[in-house]
Amino acid sequence: MFLTKIMVINMYFILGYFMKKIKILKEEDGNTLLRMAFYIFLPAILFQSIRKIDFTPGYLAYPLVILVMYLFIAIMVLTYLKIKKTEKDTMKIVAGYFSMANIGFLYPFYIAIFGEENVWRLGLLDFGNSIFVYAVSYAYIVGAERKRDLAKKVFTAPGIIALALALACNFAGIKFFTPVEDFLNQLGNLTGFSMLFSLGLFFNFRLGELKESIKIVFAKEILKFIILLIIYNLNIEFYIKSAFMLIIVSPVASSLLNFSLFARLDTKFVSKLISISMLISFIEIPIVVYFLQKLQY
Repeated sequence: MFLTKIMVINMYFILGYFMKKIKILKEEDGNTLLRMAFYIFLPAILFQSIRKIDFTPGYLAYPLVILVMYLFIAIMVLTYLKIKKTEKDTMKIVAGYFSMANIGFLYPFYIAIFGEENVWRLGLLDFGNSIFVYAVSYAYIVGAERKRDLAKKVFTAPGIIALALALACNFAGIKFFTPVEDFLNQLGNLTGFSMLFSLGLFFNFRLGELKESIKIVFAKEILKFIILLIIYNLNIEFYIKSAFMLIIVSPVASSLLNFSLFARLDTKFVSKLISISMLISFIEIPIVVYFLQKLQY
């Protein structure tokens, strides 16, 4: 059942890639759809999910856990690279590749598999990840001269605003008229299609690109496997365990490319790593879901 749902949402991605290949749509056309997903569809589904949960203060630990986890990974990777006397620019790229997660990529999968009512868990983890990406990673890769801009980037993100508004409505017990509920639900239903279809338009990959990055990719795969084993055997709630495990196999954040551009790093190398990472995620997500299914039943 779970794998069937994954196959369906993967078809959105394949359709987008196919539409680009036959030149009906261009890569640039994906920008509009991805913006709509980021600013409208995803916030709508997060708002609806978080607004209806029985929220407890303990849930606020989720963002902190994901932040600490990626800080630990980044420090560990950087320590190893320093011992190996790696060039500083390469260190920035590799550290970003290991520790910057594109959790937005996971929303369509998590929603399709575990339901809209559970997506708030992923949203809270995404908040901690956003702080790491736009504050910690940005400060290391680009520089921390514009701290005010970094804070604004994190706390004015549409998903974070939706989270805050949803919590306010949750605590206040605010309810909406049925037409408004239906409208928000229908907007949220477009999240999976819009995100995966647009990513299909963006996707570029050549097998030869893997050769230059094989050592880095292989090292990250080993680390991911170790972390997955640890999380799988932890005695924690199934849906939060699922969110953590999927985050581990998520692709590297596309923000790494933007940061590398600002820092004048090797953007071609970064683009290759992002494409490889996305392709690997499409393979690993069904595997993780399979084991989660075994765990649940």
